Amino acid sequence: MTRMILICGKGLGHTSRCLALGKEFFAAGHKVHFGAYGYSKELVEKKRYSAHKIPSEIVLVGKAGALDFKGSIEATLKNSQVLGGPKLLTLIKNISPDIIFSDSYYLGALAAFTLRIPIYLITNQSNMEEFFKNRGVSLRILGGVAKKIYHKVFEKVDKMIIPDYPLPYTVCTKNLSLAPKLEAKIFYSGPLIKEKYEDVEEIPLKKPHIVSLIGGFGYR
Repeated sequence: MTRMILICGKGLGHTSRCLALGKEFFAAGHKVHFGAYGYSKELVEKKRYSAHKIPSEIVLVGKAGALDFKGSIEATLKNSQVLGGPKLLTLIKNISPDIIFSDSYYLGALAAFTLRIPIYLITNQSNMEEFFKNRGVSLRILGGVAKKIYHKVFEKVDKMIIPDYPLPYTVCTKNLSLAPKLEAKIFYSGPLIKEKYEDVEEIPLKKPHIVSLIGGFGYR
């Protein structure tokens, strides 16, 4: 089977888990095509996989590690690619995948709907309206519109893969807000880890290392 993995390029966590997924597909004998942009595309290629360039959905800006929320929205709108949709459709038609896995990349889901290709959406963030709270009336309205859009996407995808543990062991419960009617299509995969423990332990470390894990709000 031919599988296509489309990745939201702002956030290398998305890329890492998609590389883990792709690695397993390759091992099972499937053909795998990655679609990515920005830092995500660079990381995929660094791991010696080829990656098709896909239109970017969001642009994040900020200073000293802090996210400028309003600036990010303005930059996203300013840099939106009008022809992004048709280009993505052409790319997918040329590859003709049997199934598409789209990690937080909603344009990929819309393209799959249009071409009637089975679509699995990977996401650990279904409560995005939280980011729009207490940021003024205009952004709160924008948050309401965004909520309606992605909830419609949730209803139409074939499956939703949540890279977290099922309740009551869910790590990021506050990030998830899903209607009961979606339960039948949800699969909790647990963390999708790019490197297996037995592979990492064999890597000699020349000096002490510090591991720092950074996650979203709602961790327990």
